[in-house]
This record gives sequence, C-alpha cells and structure tokens, in this order.
Amino acid sequence: MFTFFAEHFTGNNKQKSKRLLESVGAEMRRKDAILISFFGGASIIMVLLGLFFLFTVSSDGDEDYDLILSSLATIRFTFIIVYVLFACGFCIQIF
Repeated sequence: MFTFFAEHFTGNNKQKSKRLLESVGAEMRRKDAILISFFGGASIIMVLLGLFFLFTVSSDGDEDYDLILSSLATIRFTFIIVYVLFACGFCIQIF
C-alpha cells in the first residue's frame, strides 16, 4: 500500500509519501493518548476510592464498618454511572 501511495500521489517520492502518511495519524494518536490517559486515571481513582472504603475501619466499633460494607454496592453503582456518563461525554467531545 505504501508503494501504491508513493507511485500515484507523490510521484514515486518515498520520503515525501512517508512524511505525509505519518502526519495524517498524528492528531488521532494524540486524541487516543488523551482518551487512554483520562480513562486510565479515572479507573485508578475509582479503584483507590473503592479500596479506601473497603479497608477503612472505624475506631468506634464495628457498626460503622458494617454500614460502609453494606453501602458499598450503592457506592460502586454510583461510581459506575458517573464514570459511564463522563466517558460518553468525553468520547462525544473527542469524536
């Protein structure tokens, strides 16, 4: 495909065709890097918050700890909903 592009669009100039083909994908690679870093960071934050809520033990007794454990499903569901909403908005903005 590279030789076809070089022959038909740049007059068989392989250096120019290589430069043209690489420059086309540079902006898309930058957008992909932004998406990956944003969602990677958001995922790490969600995991750290989940671990914080999971392993936080109160000094008063076990009632608060049981309350946190019983509400983890709700907290996890809320995080997932917020994450999906931000992900959809971010993907719509990028693409």
